[in-house]
Amino acid sequence: MTRLLPVFTTEADYARLRWTSGAWAPALEALCVRHDLDPTSFVRAGDGTHVVYLGPGVVLKLFVHLWADDAARERAALRAIDGRLPVPRVLAEGDLEGWPYVLIERLPGIAIKHVWADLDRTDQEALAEEVGAFARRLHDEVAPGQGWAQPTWDDFIADRRARCLEHHARRGATREWLERIEAWLAGLPPVAPTDLRPRLLHADLTHDHLLVEQVDGRWRLRGVIDWADAQAGDPLYDLAVLAVFLAQGRSTVGRALRRGYGLPDDEATARRLLEHALLHRFGHIAGILRLAHGPQAQDLAALQAALWGA
Repeated sequence: MTRLLPVFTTEADYARLRWTSGAWAPALEALCVRHDLDPTSFVRAGDGTHVVYLGPGVVLKLFVHLWADDAARERAALRAIDGRLPVPRVLAEGDLEGWPYVLIERLPGIAIKHVWADLDRTDQEALAEEVGAFARRLHDEVAPGQGWAQPTWDDFIADRRARCLEHHARRGATREWLERIEAWLAGLPPVAPTDLRPRLLHADLTHDHLLVEQVDGRWRLRGVIDWADAQAGDPLYDLAVLAVFLAQGRSTVGRALRRGYGLPDDEATARRLLEHALLHRFGHIAGILRLAHGPQAQDLAALQAALWGA
């Protein structure tokens, strides 16, 4: 039997095939037949880890087998939210030759990264406040779903703390910044079990995953996509990422984000946000400084003030 999906075992092999349309056409056609869709109406999304096709009103997301656990997380998160927030609804799911996939609702709007730099400060603050309010609803209204294996939050944070310097070094941190991070971490209380009630986290709330659309002349949040990294944990883990990508060194935007969420505007909260930014799986100080226009920030206290105003 002729295979519909390419065969590979490494990320390097996938990278070579990733944007080769012929490698994925048989799978697209087979799934469209399965779900009574027209394959000629789909176009390949231009970014994302997995193989994503955009169709009229729907998105077909085929999860690369190298990261098959992403499918379980995304499915569990979307089922937990189940239409209560502007998040895609699952229309169908299954697998093709062992690769999981979902067919989901296509939300209106474009990624916020495409318009953010063109907005004036007032509009940025208004939109940041709206995004903060979305995050608060997510954390307050949606219980973590079931369906994926993950460590407890305490174990996760302990592991991130243990790997922190190695992680930042691997992603390009200078020796000076590694020394600053090491000294800053040494001043934190030791990791200890908490009584935190885990909340559903998107866990990768970047400007790629926030969709906005103009409504009556104003850009408004229309949805949040890509839940493949979802997990249960501390809500500040989501807020830390948002501030890095939206505030970008403009503390009034960081404050608007906190205001929309309902976080206190104090130094202790800002310090916890910085901790989560430094311990985040996908964050690294070189990228944070680049986004926050932070080369002028000579220490972590200055960076913290630039992002969250405290």
